[in-house]
Amino acid sequence: MNNFLKNDLNFTLATVGFFSLGVLYYWLVREPTVVSEYLGIVHFKTELNLWRIDWFPSFVHQFSFVVFTWLALGRTHLWFSLIFWFVLNALFELGQAMPSEYSDAFPNLIANYFKHGTYSHADMFALVVASFLAYIVINKKRI
Repeated sequence: MNNFLKNDLNFTLATVGFFSLGVLYYWLVREPTVVSEYLGIVHFKTELNLWRIDWFPSFVHQFSFVVFTWLALGRTHLWFSLIFWFVLNALFELGQAMPSEYSDAFPNLIANYFKHGTYSHADMFALVVASFLAYIVINKKRI
């Protein structure tokens, strides 16, 4: 395997690992806690309340999907990857702030997401920071 592919594989695996941390945090700490209830570790959630960083899954999602998209597009179209995922994630975050009667105009899956989600300024800030960090990491990776 040439060095270029080996570096991409390592970068991809590191990003998958980082993304997995975000999924794990979401499953164990944020609502709903179905996974923590199933595993019998509901107390874990209450113990972690002092350490809650609810913006973390939004940060991880934005960063990881920008990297995955950039890699999938052959290490090109960085700006497309950044803008696409920022706009999409920001729209879904802002949709949670929308009055519930307006969300009925959307398909059920999206309407339910908007109705039952909670808008957070911290999540919006996490999208900005994750985009900026992804830009820096990818530019360092290109050198």
